Formats: sequence, structure tokens, C-alpha cells
Amino acid sequence: MINLPLTMGFYRSDSAAVSNRELSNWYVNVTDDQEVLFGTPGIVQIATTGTSHQENRGSNTMAGLHYFVNGDALYRLNADYTADELGDIEGDVTLVSMANNGTQLMVLVPGGKGYIFTEDPDTLTEITAAGFRDTGNPQYVTFIDSYFAVTDDGGKWRISNANDGLTWDAVDVGSAESSPDKTVAPFVLNNKLWIGGGETLEQFENIGGADFPFQRTGLFIDKGIFAPSSIVESSGAIMFIGGGVNEAPVIWALSGNNVSPISDPSIDALLGDLTADELTQVYGFSYSQRGEYFTGWKLPSVTIVYGARSQRWHTRSSFIGGQDVGWRVQSIGTAYDKIIVCDDTDGRIGYLDLDEYQEYGSEIRRIVSTPKLENEGKSFGLPALRATVESGVGNDVVADPQMWMDISKDGGKTWNQSRLQTLGKKGEYQKLVYWTLCGHTKRHMIIRLIMSDAVKPVLVKLEADIAGGYR
Repeated sequence: MINLPLTMGFYRSDSAAVSNRELSNWYVNVTDDQEVLFGTPGIVQIATTGTSHQENRGSNTMAGLHYFVNGDALYRLNADYTADELGDIEGDVTLVSMANNGTQLMVLVPGGKGYIFTEDPDTLTEITAAGFRDTGNPQYVTFIDSYFAVTDDGGKWRISNANDGLTWDAVDVGSAESSPDKTVAPFVLNNKLWIGGGETLEQFENIGGADFPFQRTGLFIDKGIFAPSSIVESSGAIMFIGGGVNEAPVIWALSGNNVSPISDPSIDALLGDLTADELTQVYGFSYSQRGEYFTGWKLPSVTIVYGARSQRWHTRSSFIGGQDVGWRVQSIGTAYDKIIVCDDTDGRIGYLDLDEYQEYGSEIRRIVSTPKLENEGKSFGLPALRATVESGVGNDVVADPQMWMDISKDGGKTWNQSRLQTLGKKGEYQKLVYWTLCGHTKRHMIIRLIMSDAVKPVLVKLEADIAGGYR
């Protein structure tokens, strides 16, 4: 029996004949002496704002409380998991940009209205100061050193008064002058303000003083922001979807004063298929759980996730209406010792839990496939396959959990020979998962394993007895 590679991560080539490697709702866990697959978390529901036009548009945690925009309203999730409606927000589907200074929460509809929420009493106020939009319509917001900073569609960026998101002076305006590209979105890294353009990044720092306090540092990077809502901080770096002049979209990591790509050609191909409008709706997120740091991007049809420790990609999907669709999570934040998630399908609010094996009571389909197996151009057969799993995980809900195995001989275009094996009833810890007489091929094959039962998912290895053939 030889080990077959399962932990290489997601990779899908433009040609299935080259590669069609799946890793969906599994992630690679790296230990000192081995790599194994663990199941991605389930979702436990804790609240809802309804089912009619209540898709999430963004979220933010301020002073330990979690705020989110669902549909056309701002809500607060309280520690007892009740949800308070706080006021109306323009629009109903466009992603919003949010930031806070500890006492004021700013909600900005790109190109539209801006709002400030304060507590005691709960008050949502539209920003009407003339200085807020006298050089263009505000687009995206961040917070640094007591100031809200916003970019606008007139090629400028500006700051609020200190600790006051309702007051904006016309003179407190700046521009990224190293390049004539359009201004897109701001972000903060290592207490430096970065203004992202369509083709470049430029750094500013707060030097204080009574006048406009920010000045250019002279640091300039020739990569810009293609997807404003993709900007996310993770593991001491800022990651975003962007590129330079005449470049296709790539996922970049800015650490210190340098950028480097973290996406591979497979991920780049997915990004390259998106239109400019679709890119503006790509949402980036990050969180950590049980030693791994996850950074992900929600594309229209699939969510791609990068593990910082394993340096492997996987995808996430949800099973809705009898089919796999893009992962339903729309935004992520941490509050009340939970990883809070909002939904792109309806108004449900939940939290990620690695000890939960369903999403809101629906199954999670976990899929992993091997790379294309070949025998130096000769035919070969598979007398037996053996999967090492955490066995004996049956429970009161799923007494005898199972795993499917199927095989493709055309590069993953079609699958056949779907066969089922049990993972072991509760307490059957010595259960071996075997498939015998798995067929033969003249050229190559891919093996795929599928699991959806609501039990603990751990896949340690897959071994094969391979019988060589002839040319």
C-alpha cells in the first residue's frame, strides 16, 4: 500500500487534463510529523432578522458589541443574542464599508450616504457636513489615530475631525500624487495610512500639528486595488485582490514595505473570470481557530480560503436546495468569545463551531480528490483502497456514518463506481475503511472521497494497492 497525496490543497487548471484537484470543506492541518485533513466548522444559529431581503452587507465590532447591516437596516447583536434594529441604511444589497473609533460607528454606502451611530441613547445620524463630499462621493472608510479617513470618486481622500465622524472640514483633504491612477480605498497597517489606487499604493503618516496632519512618507508600491472590499488584515499583513498596470487580478500580501503574491495560477484564473462589477462585490475575511489562521475571499460562485500555517488553499460551499452553492457566510467578526457570521441568503446570524457538523441544521458536503494518478504511461489497476479516518464517530443522530468513494478516468469530467463504506458506529475505534476491486485504467485516474454525515470529520491518509500493467 502506498500513500496517495490528499493534502496538496485546491487546484483547478483551465484544462482538466492537467489538474482538477478538489478540497472543499476540508482544510489542511499541519503538525510536527504529518499533514491531515480536518473538517471546516459548522454554523450554529443564534439570531435572525427575517427572511425577506435581509442579505448581509457588512459587519463591525465596536466596544465588544457586534453591529451588522442586513438589507436596508443597521442592527446590533447583543451579548444575549437578541438583535436590535438601529435605523435605516440606504440601499439593500450593496456591500457597505464600516469602521469605528470606539464610541462612533461609521457606515458608508460606497458612492452614497454615510452614517454615524452612537449609543446612550442609540442614535443613527446621516453625515451632512459639506466637507464630507465636496471633492467627490465618499467610497470606503478606515480609522487611524482618532480620525475617520475616506476615499472618494474625485481622486481625493479626506479625514474627519478628531474623534468626530460627523464633522468634516473642507481643508482636511489629501491626494495620492505619486501616480495619476484613481483613488480606490484606504487601509491601515502598522499604524501607517495607505491610500490604495487602481494601480498603486502610497503610504502616509500622522506627523501631528494644527493643520492637515498626514504627509507622504515617500513609500510607493506599484500594485493597486481591484476589489475594495477584498482588503483584509491577517497574520500581520494586509491582503487584497489587485495588480499593476495592464495586470490581471492576483491576491497580494503587503507585509512591511513589500508585497508578494499568495495566490497560485488556479486562484488567479478564478479571479480573472470576474467582471469589474463582480470584483467590487468580493468580500474578504480573516479569523483564527485551533492554531490555523484563515484568510478568505467570497467570490460569486465559490469561497476560496488560505491557511497561513499550511500555506494551502481550500474552498467552502453550502448545501442549499439540494445542491452545492457558494458558502453562505457574508461577513465575519469576533464578539462574545464567538466567531460571529452573517448570511448572504437570509437574515440568520450564527457562529462558527468546529464541534458542529452542519450549517443551520443542513448538511455540509466535504469533498477531497487526489491529483491525477499515472503509471509512467502504462495501465494500472487498484485492487484496494484504504482510508484512515477518525473512526467510531457515530452518535445519537448518525448511528453509522459513511463515506463515498468514486473514480474519474477522464480528468474529473465524469465520475463513476460510486461506492459507500461505513466509518464505524459509536465506539468502533478500530474500524478500517476499505474499498476493494476498484478497477483499472489505461491512462490515469482521480480518486474522490465525499462525506456529509454530521459527525467529526478527520481524514488522516488514503493508501492504495496499485497493480502495474503494460504499455
